[in-house]
Amino acid sequence: LFNWQMASIAAGLLAVSFNHVALSRVGTPAVLAIACTVWALYFLWHALTTAHIFSYVFSGLLWGLGFYVYGPAMIMPLIAIPLLWAYWKAQEKDVQAGELHHAHHVFLQGIGALIVVTILIAAPILLYFYWNPELFFGPHSLSWFTQAEQPLVSLGLGFGKAFEALMYHGDPGWAHNIGGDPLLLWPLGVLFIVGLARSIWKMWRSYARHGHSSAPQTLVLAWLVVTALPTIFTLGAPIADWAILMLAPALLFVAEALWWLWEAIIVHHGEDKEPEHWTEYHKQFSGRQRLAFATIMVFLIAIMMTEADRYFNTWATNPLAHQESNERALTVARQIMTVSQRTNVYVVYPDTITGRDSIEPLIYLTGTQNSNKVFYVPQPQFKRSAVDKRAVVINP
Repeated sequence: LFNWQMASIAAGLLAVSFNHVALSRVGTPAVLAIACTVWALYFLWHALTTAHIFSYVFSGLLWGLGFYVYGPAMIMPLIAIPLLWAYWKAQEKDVQAGELHHAHHVFLQGIGALIVVTILIAAPILLYFYWNPELFFGPHSLSWFTQAEQPLVSLGLGFGKAFEALMYHGDPGWAHNIGGDPLLLWPLGVLFIVGLARSIWKMWRSYARHGHSSAPQTLVLAWLVVTALPTIFTLGAPIADWAILMLAPALLFVAEALWWLWEAIIVHHGEDKEPEHWTEYHKQFSGRQRLAFATIMVFLIAIMMTEADRYFNTWATNPLAHQESNERALTVARQIMTVSQRTNVYVVYPDTITGRDSIEPLIYLTGTQNSNKVFYVPQPQFKRSAVDKRAVVINP
């Protein structure tokens, strides 16, 4: 989108982020949803800049697979809509009149392939969603928002909650977060604000000069807004698994601010030519530039060490993290193992995404996936009168 320097900074910060590491280690699908979104956007941008039809196909494949990975990932294709609109407008302004028809034709062919592949891949789960919408929404139904007396006020409060989850106060639980901590450390939060402001300014400047918004800036802003929607429409406090979807675009804004500071130092000291290769950078540095480079590197290393300390010393050793992550599952697993020695056990769970996720640790801890004594049954399918009276029913 921008340059390899910004990509490296954002990827590095994402890789060492406490939330990203913690959710990766416990195996939540949110991290895989981030990967699917990143690669889908990569192939989409590559398709737009090269007009390769296979890049559109690969992008559609990844968008479609995202539907199976994670519930909130179903809305991620919305990111493409503002991007494609901005790119269409850019073609109208920047492509010569004689070539515009051909450019639009190629563009529409690619978008057609993207939409067809996405729909074909996602069709089975979309049909299942259409027939069983309650399984996907569950406790996170939007009815609280649609039935609110002042929906616009609720929407504004939702945006505030998403911003708060990034900057000030996040998921209060300890299972997937340090209770109440935001996604961004405060220095990164400051840089995020600077990068966001610069991105909005660049969009305005592009529109003022060229009559259309910048496609890269439109992409990143749309990415942030769409990934914030699950948190915006969540009833109650932010959920770490949903809020983390905002982390990748937020760190791109952080990288934007850091790179802007670096470029400001270069221009201020008269360096206006980029070296041909990253290994040549040090040869063109003045003394102050080397000091600035060293300062930024120390800053990034300090962020990495702080995130490691948060994971290994603050979160991993806290009793609340162990209690919220394991205690309930261990207690139920022991009950299943004890009772199943003398009678059949029926573990009845809500037939929702959250309900199905809740039984996975039990199956893992007890090793009863194919047991003839322990049965995992969704609530709508369970009938107490149809099972042995001596059987024990457990609601995890």
